[in-house]
Amino acid sequence: MSFSNCPITLRQKRAEALALMPVGNALASTADTSAAELLEPFLQHGLSPYRLTNSYMPEDYPVMLRRWSVPTRLHGPITSQTDVVLSPIDSAELA
Repeated sequence: MSFSNCPITLRQKRAEALALMPVGNALASTADTSAAELLEPFLQHGLSPYRLTNSYMPEDYPVMLRRWSVPTRLHGPITSQTDVVLSPIDSAELA
């Protein structure tokens, strides 16, 4: 997998940098790669994956903005559309 069109490479990222990316089997299949393969370059550069709760339903956004959930460490395969926060912090959740 190549990120050659990214303006900043993972080696150049700031130590406190976070990345957010939607990941799911449909997205991965259009890129002809698995969700795990999409995350691998980030994991190799010391970023840990966290699941960010998102229903993707427009009517849920006002509630989510008032009571947002803490991203929790992602374990296991991604089986549905998921927002993944990639962080240099290695913990059970991002606070």
